[in-house]
Amino acid sequence: MQRIQQALQEQRCVLLFGDGLVGTAVEEELNKKNLSAVSLTEDVATLIKRFSADALAPAANGQGMLVLVEPDFDEAHLEALTTFIESQNPRPQLFLIAKFYNKFAMPMSLMNLKFTHIKSNAVGFLRSLTPIEAQPATPVAATLPQTQSLSINFVGRESEVQQVSEFLATNGTPVCLKGIEGIGKRALIEHVITQNEWVRVPELRINQHLNGDAFLGRLAQLFASVGNDALLKGLSGKKRISIDQTLKLVAEGLGSDALANHCFVVSGLQNILQHGEFGSVGLFEMVLETVWKTETSLKLVFLTSQVPSMGAPLRTVELNGLSIADAGKFLTMWQAPEFNEADLTAIVERTHGHPLALRYVAIKASAVGDYSNLSNERFAAMTSAHDFQQIRKIYGKLTQKLDTDELKALNTVAVYNTAVSAHDLTARGINRKMRAALIAKGVLEQTMSKTYHRYYAHDLLYNVSKNESIYNYDTMETIAETLMEKSKDASPRFNKSNPDPLWETSYLQEANALFWAARKRKRVWRAPLPCVDIIVGTATELLSRGPNKKVDFAHIAELQIKDGLQQAPNHPELLLLEVKRALKDNGKRKKIAGMIEERRSNAFTPNFAVTEADFFMSSRQPEKAIKVLQDAVEK
Repeated sequence: MQRIQQALQEQRCVLLFGDGLVGTAVEEELNKKNLSAVSLTEDVATLIKRFSADALAPAANGQGMLVLVEPDFDEAHLEALTTFIESQNPRPQLFLIAKFYNKFAMPMSLMNLKFTHIKSNAVGFLRSLTPIEAQPATPVAATLPQTQSLSINFVGRESEVQQVSEFLATNGTPVCLKGIEGIGKRALIEHVITQNEWVRVPELRINQHLNGDAFLGRLAQLFASVGNDALLKGLSGKKRISIDQTLKLVAEGLGSDALANHCFVVSGLQNILQHGEFGSVGLFEMVLETVWKTETSLKLVFLTSQVPSMGAPLRTVELNGLSIADAGKFLTMWQAPEFNEADLTAIVERTHGHPLALRYVAIKASAVGDYSNLSNERFAAMTSAHDFQQIRKIYGKLTQKLDTDELKALNTVAVYNTAVSAHDLTARGINRKMRAALIAKGVLEQTMSKTYHRYYAHDLLYNVSKNESIYNYDTMETIAETLMEKSKDASPRFNKSNPDPLWETSYLQEANALFWAARKRKRVWRAPLPCVDIIVGTATELLSRGPNKKVDFAHIAELQIKDGLQQAPNHPELLLLEVKRALKDNGKRKKIAGMIEERRSNAFTPNFAVTEADFFMSSRQPEKAIKVLQDAVEK
């Protein structure tokens, strides 16, 4: 107790109040002792401040203390508090004031920290303290670099915010935010979301690891969470329902008014498009077409740089560059040197208001102290706000300036499928100082929320970096282990008091995809609701390779297909791949027609008809090929 008393007197101790203390006799005791506290909840008072990094600053000086007073470990800011603690070097001393507490009610992140427990209630603890003598506040030496002062906020786009908000306030087809990479699609939707009290559905970023099955699985669990488990049952187990039934249940599920308070963001659609269109018509394409033309109360938002022709029913908002006034605010936010009207006009004319190009100009100008770089006609010069080649080049230049540790940290962030919390990145060794440095250098993105920031790698990183530098096997396996633990924490099997099957499914999908990509097939967790997207992706890629004398890629693909069919015996994409593998085996070509017919009857997609017609054409049977295509058109 003496250590706490001395730390309070020296202004290097922060009292953190748990739920239920605001508005009680505790406030009177704080006043008597000339003290203040910080709330771990959204409840505040005159002497109980709102939770923020500035409020925790007294504990960040190397000999700081944090005193948790009667927490119940369900407070809103516990995760942000843990992130603050783990970012400090050395960490502040931790005390817990409570008559008793249940260690196993703590979040896992707090359970691993060392606490000194003082058995007392809040009032008794405060009464035992000596009143603090009033004295000038001692300035706390900064322990973080100047880059930490950079505060990223949402700038401009008032009309787009209004349009998106109006779309999401009414029933209708899903909303699409379209624009070139870096134009600000995520910043816009995150800004709109923070203005509302919606339930966030785990976000999905479409790529080679997660696409059709992941999307269907999250919809199925979402529908089940509001009382409609028909799609979940239909996709679970070995007797998977037909495509027709699947599409019907998807449309019916989206029609529920119970989804009105849920928001689901899907990004990365361009990753599966070829020249702006789908390369084929399989399960995922058919599901997306159904979703896009179905009116729903669900706030379903797609973020993409390209929209295929079948996406016409989407309520689309296309983003362009920032206006000249907003560009000025943006440069100021990035702490660019002072500029006059002529400088600003030249910058906007050069960049066409693209936020990433403006960021590049601000960083370069800050490095030299002025805008002399503008004398070079090629500097940040874009033909339009949609000049992808120039934007890719600019981002590539930013990443080239990173040192080894910074590039490794950025690549680690890129392994995650979606934005990740500061706590999870700290656990991976990417602390607050590193995150601030990457943000200041313009290569790490940060989302805003009411309680804490999340971080993600820009889509352009996947364009300018080699896959092997990002998808390191050891890193993928380590992150997959963490995601698997999160899945267990949300599972009814391991968490009987507060399970969340939707988050369990999402974490499991992402963990399994990373285990498979890291070639740890035996670590993949089998689930009733299968997600074999990555198996479909890798097997498809292997089958597309030409013959190789040293490696039989088709045989490897065959083994993967068999593994996938054990998890999902009636999966249309796997059945089609099984047919394509047979086409590469001369010994099976005589049986191929019957094989196609059997697989097609189990799970028809238009791709079956195309494959069968190609087979008949190569066998010089054009009449049969025409008949197959005619039947497919009717179906």
